[in-house]
Parts: sequence; C-alpha cells; structure tokens
Amino acid sequence: MTISVDSSLSGILGTADGDAREIGALSEFCHNLFFSFARSDQRRWGELYVRGLLTVPGRKTVKKISDLVAGGGAEQCLQQFVNQSTWDWGAVRRDLAFQVASELVPKAWVVKEVVFPKNGDRSVGVARQFTHSSGRVLNCQRAIAVFLAGSRGNCPVNWRLALPSAWDQDGCRREAARVPDSERCLPVWRHILDALEEMVTVWGLPPAPVVADIRLEQHADALVAGLEALGLNYVVQVAGSSAAIIVNSGTAAPRTLSFTDVITHSLNRSTIAMSTWQLPAARPGRSPFIVTSLPADGLAAIPAPRARPAAPAPVRYRAQFRARPPRFVAAEWSTVRRCAKSTWLTTLDALRQPSVVELTELNAHVDADLDDFYTGTGLLHFEGRSFPGWHHYVTLVSVARAWSALCEAPSVAALTLN
Repeated sequence: MTISVDSSLSGILGTADGDAREIGALSEFCHNLFFSFARSDQRRWGELYVRGLLTVPGRKTVKKISDLVAGGGAEQCLQQFVNQSTWDWGAVRRDLAFQVASELVPKAWVVKEVVFPKNGDRSVGVARQFTHSSGRVLNCQRAIAVFLAGSRGNCPVNWRLALPSAWDQDGCRREAARVPDSERCLPVWRHILDALEEMVTVWGLPPAPVVADIRLEQHADALVAGLEALGLNYVVQVAGSSAAIIVNSGTAAPRTLSFTDVITHSLNRSTIAMSTWQLPAARPGRSPFIVTSLPADGLAAIPAPRARPAAPAPVRYRAQFRARPPRFVAAEWSTVRRCAKSTWLTTLDALRQPSVVELTELNAHVDADLDDFYTGTGLLHFEGRSFPGWHHYVTLVSVARAWSALCEAPSVAALTLN
C-alpha cells in the first residue's frame, strides 16, 4: 500500500517515520469511512476535523482546529462542513460499526444515556430535564448512544437525540435548529429500539447481547418486549423493587413478586418452581452472581411479546413479535449483607450464563470511559445549534473515538501497517 502524507499535517504532527505512518494510516481510515461523501473536499474536511479532535489540546473549537491543524483560514469551511453540509451521517455510522466490529470483536451492544449540559435554550433539544445518569434536573441535551463494547475497547456507533416535549410545538425553535418534521418527542425506549432496529435490519450488523440500565425507565416492559421482538438477547439492569412476576397459587389471590422477592424465594428453596445456581465473581473483590430462572407457571409482569405492552409499541415491532424466550434474574449477591448489590434481567440461557458477569463488567467499563470520552475526544465541545450539525458532530467524535480505541487494541497493527 502506498501512503501519501499531507506535508502541512506532517509539519504539525512531526516528520519522523512513525508519525508519517500514523498520519497515512489515519488518512486511510478516514477515507474508508468518508467514502460515501459526494465531494472530495468533504472527505478532506472530515479527515481534518477528526485529526483536530484527536490532537488539539483542551477545548476543541473550530477555530483551534483551523489554526493548529489546517494552519489557519479554514474556520468557515469547517463550520460549513459540520453545520450546513448535507452528508449522510447514517452511512458513516454504518461503515464505522462494521470497521469497529471487525477490529474490536464486540461482545455486547451497550446502551447509554449521554448528557450534554448547555446554557440557554436555542441549541437543538435543550431543556431543563431530568437525566437518569446524573439523577438530577439539568439544562441539557439528552441522547442515547449505542456502544460496541468488548475486551479490546468500546466505541459509540449509533446515536439518537431525545427531543423534549416542549420542542414539539415550538415552531420557531424547530425552524431555527432545522429539526425535521418527523422528529418528535418520544419515550427513551422508542429511541433505543429504533437505533437497535437500524443496526439489525438496515445495516445488517451481526447482533450481540444488549446491555442497558433500565432501573428508571417508565416503560421497561415495552423495551424488553421490543428487544425480544427484534430477536436480541439482553442483560438489563433492573430495580430490585420492580415487579418481576405474578404467581398464581390456585387457592389464593395471585401474588406479585419483585425481582428481590424472586431471588429471596430461590435462596429459601420456596415451593415456587425456580432453578438457581451461582456464577463466579468476574474478578477479585467482586461478589458472585446468583442466577434464578423465572417460574414457567408465573405470568410475567413484564408482558410477553404477544401481550399488550404498557405503552403502545410501533407497528413494526408488533409485527415481529415471537414466542417469549425464557428469562432469568441475575443478582450480584453480597454474602455479608445478604442482599443483592445489583439485579439484572437476561435471556441468556444456562449455557451462556457465564458471560452475564462479563457483560455487566463491560457496562461498568463503558461508564468509566465516558468520563474521558466527554472531554478527551471533544464530545461536549460542539458549538453549533442545529439538528443536522449535532448529528454530524457526534458522528465525527465517534470516528475519532474509534481511531483511539483501535490504536489501543492489539489487532491495530493490521490496520496501520498492512
């Protein structure tokens, strides 16, 4: 492979052979992801912007990227590329997902809420709203990101911006932010299922178990039913006090058991038919997991796919409903306090149960990486206000994040040297 290196970029990042190879490898990486762009200048600005996200210290403003990476004079072109250009972010995300999947070999699709604190009320989707991840009300944008996560690293490949209800009727703000008519306030579970459905049915990405925290999700039943309708296995964190099953005893009124009740009954060897076993801790200092099958004779409070969900599911999900798979409750069990430290609902069967513990670890790794992701790759540094600009920006940040993750992965040598 012949690598051509832009001389101005070589001067900024160094002229050593190693720097030249890295510049050439990043250029090829960006070229492959931006191949769908209609014009060559768009591909050039895309690569330059990604390079700025990776190399500019501190706040990664358009002016700093222009000055430090392009040598000055490119600020207007970069603004145009992010905020006004019409390139398709969906095509870039699809190609990015396949590139990341082939290199990082993800073991899970981890769903996360991503919060963008903002001043004022003009940036697209901004409002004072409660955020699950912080547990408080913030003036912010809320988004859903789907990460491909594995032992080699993680990277977000799909995004949804959650518009607050106040934006549905505010025509002036919608027009100023160039929000399409089709974009409306939707519950979080709909955004999650829409993103996952795109990855499965439109992109054709090989599926992996979905990991998500749904402890505060009001329509967790609809989300779980939708995951099963899409044929996706899942490991989702639930509140221990949430209703898990309704047990029909035959002689008395049905009883509703919480997830905590299910675990307690299984440990006490109650008369309710449940199989229970223990999984080893993932690492020293971590508690073991107790896994319990939900009773076959109980009616799940989280409805089966053919039952009517608490919130109406889109037609495309209802059309795909299939027989409900067996469900299991996994609890990280504190033997000292005799209680669950965290509780998870999963469809992974007995043969695949050991991976449940590993998947909960991946969820924690993504949480830890988010702190660096917010500032290290410039996720919170977007200066625009428009809906297309926001989607363009988070896509470019995802590309930069992918490059960082791939450079840290053991297999990246094949990417950079072949």
